[in-house]
Parts: sequence; structure tokens; C-alpha cells
Amino acid sequence: MHPLLSPTTHADLKILADQLTASKYCDNSDETYLKLFLGTTLGLTVLESLHGVSVVNNQTVLERGLTERVLKRNSYSVETATTATACTVSLKKAGRLVGSLTADQAEFNPPLAARPLYDHLLAKLVWEYLPDLFGHKFSIKNEVKEAPTVSAPVVAKTVEAVKQHVPGLTTADQIPPVEEKKQRHPHKLELAERSKLLSDWQNRVDGLSSDFPADWDEHALKLKDLDFLPQAEFKANWEGLKVRAREKGLGYNSVTRRFYMLNYTPHVAAV
Repeated sequence: MHPLLSPTTHADLKILADQLTASKYCDNSDETYLKLFLGTTLGLTVLESLHGVSVVNNQTVLERGLTERVLKRNSYSVETATTATACTVSLKKAGRLVGSLTADQAEFNPPLAARPLYDHLLAKLVWEYLPDLFGHKFSIKNEVKEAPTVSAPVVAKTVEAVKQHVPGLTTADQIPPVEEKKQRHPHKLELAERSKLLSDWQNRVDGLSSDFPADWDEHALKLKDLDFLPQAEFKANWEGLKVRAREKGLGYNSVTRRFYMLNYTPHVAAV
């Protein structure tokens, strides 16, 4: 696409959505804007966004081929191994295994056919291992019948959720532990300030929502501000954060070093 035809701001996307709707090429400006916005975050062209992206139940839904195309453009490869009833899908980058999942058709009710089973595993792989690329709520569309109409409130809610997702976020386990070293004994005022910083960090956990795993990633990063903690206490707080996350329905992926929703199961969306 010519660079002058590539929307680069939210205003550009809105103008393009309005123009496409006014020309009768698209039926709904809000829906068109959302498709363009989500497509832009995935590096898609305008046409790919319009015809390959939709939103169902607040989930980003892509056609299978488009999902594989996005992976290829980001230097990922997908390998599949199948038996009569089971399927294994592996995700690799530069020959290195990123993640692999296996499932049997009989695990689902009703049982999934071979292609929907592959779609389910691929969606779950990118949801769990590539949240920075595809977001935390993602499905693959295997059958297109009718595009859903998306209301303005859904557009606003989805856009805000994507904005809150911060790619490239460093998490606490990537921060070198604080080395034990002899320090002067802090004054009472300094001890009180340190105690408040730690207490504020711990209390903030209760306010974190299980709907936004990226917020947990960001909060974990703030552990580095508590550089006065001994190594053992630093580690205890990090482990405690993961325990609290699990109590709220979140897991921690040690490969991607990200929190993710345990109870969210990507599914094959038949639209």
C-alpha cells in the first residue's frame, strides 16, 4: 500500500471509516473503525482489516489464513502433527520452540472435527504465548456468514482495552534480585517511608483486575522501586504476587514472562 494511503492515527482511521461508509462500501462506520483499528495493531492492510477482522463477544476474531499470515510476517512458523483423533500444534521462531499444545477431538462436547481442533489450538497458542501481538482475547473464525454490527460503546471499550496493553513490558522476574550488602542502619523516618512503599505496593494488588493481565505485568515491574528489600524478601513478594494472581484466576507464563487469564478459553468463532 502507498504510504499516503496508510492511516497512522486514530483520526485517520475515523476519517477512513466514515468515508468508506459514506461510499456504501461498508455499512457501519463504528464497526469499520474498529476493524481498521484492530487490524492496524496487527500490522494488517486496510483490505485485510475490513474483510478478515471482526469482534464477537468483545473478542478479536481473525480468519485462520490471516492469523497464519500475521504469524509469518512476525517470523513465526506453525508446525502440526496429527493422529486419527488428536492434533499437536507447535509455534516456533527462528527454529526455537515457543510453545506447543495437544488436544483430542473427544475432549470437547460435541467433539471437534480436525480443522476446528487445529483452529482452537492455534488460537490458544497465540493467546497464551503471544499476548503482545494478538492481545489477551482472541479467536479464529472458521466460517463467515454475516458480519456482526458493532455499537459505538463496544468500539470505545475495545479500543481502551487495547490501549491499556503495553507491549515490551518487563516483569519482575526479569529484574536482577537485590544483592545482599552491608548498609548503614536506616533512621526511623527512612524505615517508615520504606514500610509505606512496601505496604502501598502490596495493597495495590487487591485492586488489580483479573480482566487486565497487563496491569499485573506493570505492577510486577514496580518491584524494582523497592530496591531496599533484601533478596529473600524481594523474592517472597514476587512469589506472593503470583499466588494472589492465581487466586484471582490468572496464571503466569514463565516462557513469555506474562500473566494470562486461566479461565479464558479461546474458541473457534462461527460468525
